[in-house]
Formats: sequence, C-alpha cells, structure tokens
Amino acid sequence: MIFHTYNQTSADYNDLRLPIYVGYAILPLKKGTEVSLFSRSQIDWFYVGYGSGGDVNCPCKVSLPDAIRNCDRLELNENLASIYENWVKNNPANHGIWGTWPYSQKEMPLDIITVQGAKGKSDTAVVSIGRAAGEDRDSAYENGCYLLSDDEIAMLDIVTDNFDKVIVLLNTGGIMDMSWVKKYGDKINAVMYVWQGGMESGNAIADLLCGKVSPSGRLVNTIAKSYFDYSSSDNFGGRNFEYYSEDPYISGKMAAAAVRGIQSTGLSACPKHFACNNQEERRNKNDSRLSERALREIYLKGFEICIKEAKPKNIMTSYNRINGVYGHYHYDLCTTILRGEWGYKGNVMTDWWMISEKSPENPAVKDQAYRVRAQIDLFMPGGSRTTNGKPDGTLLSSLGKPFGITLGEIQRSAMNVLNSVIDIKFN
Repeated sequence: MIFHTYNQTSADYNDLRLPIYVGYAILPLKKGTEVSLFSRSQIDWFYVGYGSGGDVNCPCKVSLPDAIRNCDRLELNENLASIYENWVKNNPANHGIWGTWPYSQKEMPLDIITVQGAKGKSDTAVVSIGRAAGEDRDSAYENGCYLLSDDEIAMLDIVTDNFDKVIVLLNTGGIMDMSWVKKYGDKINAVMYVWQGGMESGNAIADLLCGKVSPSGRLVNTIAKSYFDYSSSDNFGGRNFEYYSEDPYISGKMAAAAVRGIQSTGLSACPKHFACNNQEERRNKNDSRLSERALREIYLKGFEICIKEAKPKNIMTSYNRINGVYGHYHYDLCTTILRGEWGYKGNVMTDWWMISEKSPENPAVKDQAYRVRAQIDLFMPGGSRTTNGKPDGTLLSSLGKPFGITLGEIQRSAMNVLNSVIDIKFN
C-alpha cells in the first residue's frame, strides 16, 4: 500500500487520520535510477512472521539488494550495500527463541561520511523499517515495535537531511505508528507498506519501485496515524502477520482464491484458526464470548465463503474457547455448522496440542474421545512429540460404556483423515 503525495499543505488535512505527505510524487522511479538502500533489514528481511506461521522451508529468499541488481530498470549503490553487508556479517541478527522473538533488529549507526558518500553516488534513498511479532508474542506499544526505535529515528534524520528523494518501506506483518510522518513532512516522498511478502519479497518490491506494477493495494481497512486514534487501543492483540484482517466478505474471497491456487497443484490448503482467535496473549486460556449473530456474520462468514467456494481439504481449529467450549471440542462449530450446514467433507485438525478437558455432557468422554465426538479428526502434532509415541488411552476409555464414544464415531474420523491423505498428491 502506498500513501500518495500531494501538493497541498498538510494543514489542509489536519482532521484526517491517515498520514498525508507534502511534495512531489516520486514513484515510479525513472529507468536507470541508482538506489541507495538504508537499514539492515535490506539483508535481514522479515519475509514471514516468527513462529509456526513462519517456520517454513522455502527454496530461496530474494533480498531487496539482489532484486534491484536483477532489475533491468534500476541500479544499486554497491558501495553502500557492501558497507551494510559487512556490518551485518559482524553483527548478526538475534532471532530469539520461541515466544521471545525480537520485534526488530538493532540498526547500523550512520555517520555523515557514509551518508554523504552514498549521496555522491545516488540521489534516491530507500529506507526500510523491519518489524516482526509472532506466535505467542503480541506486538507492543513500545520503541522498536509499534513505535520507531531511537536507531531508526536517527537513521531517518540523517538520511532525510542529506537526500532530496526518500522512500520508506514498512516491512511489517501488522500495522505500526504513522505519526512520525508529520515530523518529516516533504522530506519523505513516499511510504509503502510492503508487509511480509514471502520468499519473493525483494522482486515484488523492485517491481513496485520501478513501476512494473501498481503499488496501490486498495485495502478496505484504514491505518490510523496514532495508536490512540483506535477506539479499541487498550485491547489490541492478535496475530496479524498471518491473518486476513479485512471484512468477512473480502477475507473469504481472498482465502478462497488462495485455497484454489494451492489445491490446483494437488496439495492441501489448511485455513485456520476456526474460530474467534482474537488475541495471542493467553490464547489457550481465553474465552471469546459473543452473540450468535456476531459469530455468524463476522467471525464465521469468511470461513463459510472460503469453504463453500474453494473446498479446502483441511481445517485447523483454534486454541481458545468459543462461548465456553474449546475450539478443538466444539461440536456446534465443527459438526453442526461446518459439516451440517456448510457441507464440509474434509479433515479437521487441532492446532499443536490441546487442553485436557472432560465433556460437560458426559465426563467419561474426555480429551481424544471428546474431540473425536465433535469431529475434530486429527490430533496434531501427534507421535512422539505429544505422548511419547503411545496413545494416552482417552480415546477408548469410554468405548462400550453408556453415552461413551462409539465405534462409529471413531471410524468416521478415521475415514475423514484417510480420505484427506488419499486426496493429497505429494510432489
């Protein structure tokens, strides 16, 4: 997404919450423009978010410097790129461990000699701001996360003081503070949210900069200037880097298109988290309580559109409770609505692990039997990572007892799992 520039003074837009920039339009860059890239994130790019949502094996990752090198319309300031590459090599990024992922990385200090040297080679600066939160770690209202860090402010200060043409790229999985834009005024010519674009991020951004494609994402949501412009700012949370956060109709249509594309290759898509996973903090303890109308019109509608239009082969439940019942035990969601009303024929799996609990209707039915009765067919990740490779006994403990799990229920889930396996074509 790009915030376009205007010739009017910013005073004309005092009441608008989106940042408005003064000055002239800079994009697309003219053919042959030599670009000076600032920020370590040009190398330590956030291609995806941290956690299981980003723990993927991809064949390559295209960095922004390499993409500009390969672009037939742009040139790269190799002197500056070499300075950053050497500094990053000697100051490797700290990626933390589970649940303590860094929100950002420490920036290389800039001096006037380095910046002036870059200006002598190139009149266009591209500054990237990198952000990541991740699984088990919500974004925070602090410097280096939702707010700019001191290092980033210093970088923007010295770059905008020395370059007449400055573009800022926001490499982030969610939104961040935009109030800093007013400080720089017409010293910044364009700002683009480029998000976390996966392994082809560099190529995609180079195409945006040189004009091969339009930078306008035409998003249906609004990014406020300040955190406190959001009426719900005190209750922010959620795993934005891997969620469609648009309205239910747009989310459903986007998800359906993604599922069709993935499954056209014979593989399986797995939309998640079903449903109402509204925050990352205490995600396996919180209870999302809402009316049936809100549930159906807001939280389920995107899933409904996706499932009816694209028929995903797998669905993953959420950790949280929905009106008192955990997603991985929720009969009303996973059987009555998903399968009964929407006609879903695929496999339903848990998120990684689940909370032990007894059925309130029949306490003898617990854990594995409880989820199978609700047609959550597959317990993930299974195997030695959960029960040392041995069944925990809860699936069969009530078999043959009054109101206990039945052979038919077990066979039904087994069929769902096997049909999913048979239907997936592994390359």
